[in-house]
Amino acid sequence: MKKTLLLAGALCLASWTHAAAAPLVSYEFTDASDRFAPTSVDPALTSASDFTGNFTTAEGSGWGPSSQLGGSVFNRASALESTLQSDEFWSFTITPDEILQLDSITFDFGGQDGNQPDFTASYEVRSSLTGTTNLGSNTVDITTSSATLFPQTVNLTDPIFDSVTTAVTFEIYYFTSGSSNSQLIRTDNVILNGVVVPEPSTAMLGLLAGAGFLLRRRSAQRA
Repeated sequence: MKKTLLLAGALCLASWTHAAAAPLVSYEFTDASDRFAPTSVDPALTSASDFTGNFTTAEGSGWGPSSQLGGSVFNRASALESTLQSDEFWSFTITPDEILQLDSITFDFGGQDGNQPDFTASYEVRSSLTGTTNLGSNTVDITTSSATLFPQTVNLTDPIFDSVTTAVTFEIYYFTSGSSNSQLIRTDNVILNGVVVPEPSTAMLGLLAGAGFLLRRRSAQRA
């Protein structure tokens, strides 16, 4: 009996552990009346903020929403030192309604050179739960005057994201090797992926259900 319960528990745990992460909030920037608003919000969230720009220049000149690519956001190129010194970034905040395991952030990232010299564009992701820790980064080459984006995935591997119950803010810092105001960084299709963590009572019900299934199966085999 004990072995049966342990096996059932292992099966229930495995089924939750391997549950596919799904979008908790997405930002597609397609609503012309409010491009910063979330496109979709999972019921597991109490709330999700707008995709917010924190920049020293005025919205619409140094950063802001854009109709390009069917809807996106942009900011002017800045060097890493300037970006960090000015504390300029894009951010969004989610507030869980349930216990969440946060899995990854995916987004499209790139830019355009504005017929200026080619440049490299980079990003670094941080969160309110992990401070200045770099959760993920990458660099891409921008070599065209047309907006070009590259799919990115930042896996949230820090154990602090395994059981999130309080509001968390994610910040995306962008920086480049360029210096021309015509060189733009663009972002689109930002998605935070995760899964609901079962409450202990729910997990116990699953354990008992799994044990009952295995016991019935063993009884049938003996009959």
